[in-house]
Amino acid sequence: MGMHCMKKTRILTILNGAGVAALALLASITHAAVGDLYVSDSGNGVVHRFTPTGVKTTFASMRTPRGLAFDAAGNLFVGGFSGSGSGSGTIYRVTPAGTVSVFASGLMSPWGLAFDSGGNLFVVDGPISAFGNVYKFSPAGTQTVFASGLTIPRGLAIDGADNVYLANQRSGTNMSEILKFTPAGAQTTFVAGLNAPWALYSDRSGNLLETDQGGTVNAYSSTGAKTDSITGFNDPIGVTKDAAGNIFVSSGNQTGTTGGVITKIATNGTSSTFASGLNVPNFLAIQPSTAQGPAATLRNISTRLEVLTGDNVGIVGFIVQGSAAKKVIIRGIGPSLAEPPFNVPGVLANPMLSLHTSDDQGNDVVVATNDDWKLNDATGQSQETEIEATNLAPTKDLESAILVTLDPGEYTAILSGRNNGTGNGLVEAYDLDASGSNDSLLANISTRGFVGTADKVMIGGLIIGPDTARSATVVVRAIGPSLANPPFNISGVLSDPTIELHDANGDTIAANDDWQQDSQSAQIPKELQPSNAKESALYRTLAPSAYTAIVSGSDNTIGVGLVEVYYLSTP
Repeated sequence: MGMHCMKKTRILTILNGAGVAALALLASITHAAVGDLYVSDSGNGVVHRFTPTGVKTTFASMRTPRGLAFDAAGNLFVGGFSGSGSGSGTIYRVTPAGTVSVFASGLMSPWGLAFDSGGNLFVVDGPISAFGNVYKFSPAGTQTVFASGLTIPRGLAIDGADNVYLANQRSGTNMSEILKFTPAGAQTTFVAGLNAPWALYSDRSGNLLETDQGGTVNAYSSTGAKTDSITGFNDPIGVTKDAAGNIFVSSGNQTGTTGGVITKIATNGTSSTFASGLNVPNFLAIQPSTAQGPAATLRNISTRLEVLTGDNVGIVGFIVQGSAAKKVIIRGIGPSLAEPPFNVPGVLANPMLSLHTSDDQGNDVVVATNDDWKLNDATGQSQETEIEATNLAPTKDLESAILVTLDPGEYTAILSGRNNGTGNGLVEAYDLDASGSNDSLLANISTRGFVGTADKVMIGGLIIGPDTARSATVVVRAIGPSLANPPFNISGVLSDPTIELHDANGDTIAANDDWQQDSQSAQIPKELQPSNAKESALYRTLAPSAYTAIVSGSDNTIGVGLVEVYYLSTP
């Protein structure tokens, strides 16, 4: 058995031992595929489609295709230069089946395209070396001028707040810029001193990627600070990013009829040739994995850990975010972890749960408690029927469950053992709102407890759903050293936590030791950046599925640690 197979077998053993019940309960979930990649191959007059493995097909044909953008229904809009002279620029709409129709005509030369959240299409229109405009088209096709008098405008991108970013070229080295427009059209300079920027890509938080004809791809934070620069490209033009965080760059436009390439830059920084033999490849776009899917939410958040006594019981914090109440079930699992398929040794024999919040003065308020799940602690009556109706009833009588509707706010669930019992336990919160509405959602979970070695590492699980949803962006953190500082003042902390993120098959998606060393660390919002360089964090966009985060100590160190999952947004 090879090393890869051995490692995967070990990971699957850990995951099964974790008792992340989400993996078994949602084993039949249909995973949203990572979207196909589209490129406007201008020299050949076609738009190519590539599967995630690089299989190429011709999706549509039109003269000199350039800008690409998908609408919410999965139609691809393409800017094409259909002939010579002013007025020959056209915006084409291509259905998912490949049927081409004209959406708008009479333009000069359309370049970058992007949609805002309201379905309005923004189009950069300008000749090769003269002033141009940005037009706004309503979903019905009504055209208005959004910005005018721009100097050789090219790429366009829109963030989650509907701010518009424009690559504006000027004559001379280090004279070009990226302009930022509010949705109302107010203009500021986002970045200056560039060398002929072309395409732009923006995430929902306003972090930006830019291709610069000086041969680089530059990354900028939402404040305009440069966070990374990837060099060595030959005339880069298009840039985009897939749901897994891989960056794609089209380049080689001036090297002949077959010299164009698409480069893939993995999240670990490794570059490889994704496609070659193209003829003047221009802009890129990723097909939405589910064009009309709802926004994703955290359907389940859970943590398995060694539950001790005193300050080392399992302490789980979570947030109900939004404007509406949220019905959840919280479970404390122990005895069933000892049975197949989990087979966890040393389980918590009799878990107990208590759920807390605080009042306006900051005083602790006990929302509910439970010892044995079939009996409601507050009423002394059976709650077996209500719990079983959720299809999430524990399988052992001694396990705990709290079924409750919670107003938006912060909550803490404490998992302990009856009579100071200790052992491996699992605490979970399930969102029972199957609609996936964002009127309220589980925004994050953070679990503090003792992190050991082998079967006693800390394991956080999450499910992103529903299965028809779009992808979701999350930050996963492993905290240790900063717990020794005020206001926590915890002794015996985990001095150097590490984190691994795995998919439902046990494959490693990402791993991190020191958070600043991760390839996507610059995208972590400032308020979520760990305060200690030895702590770990991952920023990732994930398709609907079940995932597991494993927290351990570097070099098998042990101590009190914290694992957290923060839900940020749906792209």
